Amino acid sequence: MFTHAKSLGGIESLIDRRARYAGSSAPGNLLRLSIGCEHVDDLWADLRTALDSVN
Repeated sequence: MFTHAKSLGGIESLIDRRARYAGSSAPGNLLRLSIGCEHVDDLWADLRTALDSVN
């Protein structure tokens, strides 16, 4: 459900790792979520699947 991108003012949910940009002082583990208009249950399921895959 989440697309890896900077927020461009759209209606889709996005995830962005701030430290990947040159000159960023953000910690490497900082993620920014921009929540769009998808159903909340779908978003939670997507996040659970992603987190379970790294544990």
